[in-house]
Amino acid sequence: LTTNALDLPAFKRAFSGIKGVGPKTCERLFQAVTHGDTDAITRATKKNAQIQTIMELLDGLRAHSMTPGQALESIYEYYKPVVQQRFPDDYPRRIAGLDQLAQIAAPYKDMDTFLAELTLDNPEQLGAEDVPKDKLVLSTVHSSKGLEWSAVMVISLVEERFPSKHAMASAEEFEEERRLLYVACTRARDYLGLFVPNSVYNRFQQGNDPTMPCPFLQDIPKELFHEFKENYSGGLSKTCMPMARTRSVSSYQPSLSHSASTSGGGCKTGYCVHKIFGRGKIVGHVPPNKYKINFPGFGLKMIVEDYVEVEK
Repeated sequence: LTTNALDLPAFKRAFSGIKGVGPKTCERLFQAVTHGDTDAITRATKKNAQIQTIMELLDGLRAHSMTPGQALESIYEYYKPVVQQRFPDDYPRRIAGLDQLAQIAAPYKDMDTFLAELTLDNPEQLGAEDVPKDKLVLSTVHSSKGLEWSAVMVISLVEERFPSKHAMASAEEFEEERRLLYVACTRARDYLGLFVPNSVYNRFQQGNDPTMPCPFLQDIPKELFHEFKENYSGGLSKTCMPMARTRSVSSYQPSLSHSASTSGGGCKTGYCVHKIFGRGKIVGHVPPNKYKINFPGFGLKMIVEDYVEVEK
């Protein structure tokens, strides 16, 4: 909106969080701003102080030459309490989305380049038959539903990203994320690559944090895929090491990936106690010796069975 003041959808999104400001009020305010109607703007800001706050935020962003990262810091400062107030039940997930956007923005030096590269064509408008052979389609899993490509690569398959941190706190949403991964895997006709980074960049600590692989991958029978790890030289070598210990690229045969099973068979159910996380509910079993446990206040954790006491 600071780059294109005539973007009405962006204007509506910016002001939609204000109590008492609906679509019609947004459009009247937008018309006042675009036509320079200072009297109407003054009346609106006197009537609602939050309108004045966003106006000042936008003016400040326009007045200073900021990098995308700097601009997002200012926006974040305003929106964090707004999100906490409007969405008390799932604001951590929404704030995490802003954090991820900030990480994406960090390398960019100017807003135009950032916006140009952030705006993606909708894959639904560009089917596999329309994509030139030397081009890639970057897509979310949701947008890829109903489409197929010869080769599909799913990136960043680690805990708290896929499944998301929010989903790991709910057994129901955890399973929904499993179904989403199934959707992603079945978009591939000939080749499917699943990428598990060994670490992810933490912009706040200015360093790398170690990761745990996506737990869904451990439910896929070993005979259905080939696992590789990246060498220090940048090459790949086949490995027989457990996925949890390696930085790996797993190559699956799509015709077999349909039989990827959910966890569970034969596991104990009920409740258990952990010295740090307290009492939790066992929701699944990862052979040979781990439980998936939902701890109130901490979310879904994968714990070695020796470190919990199962209630009888």
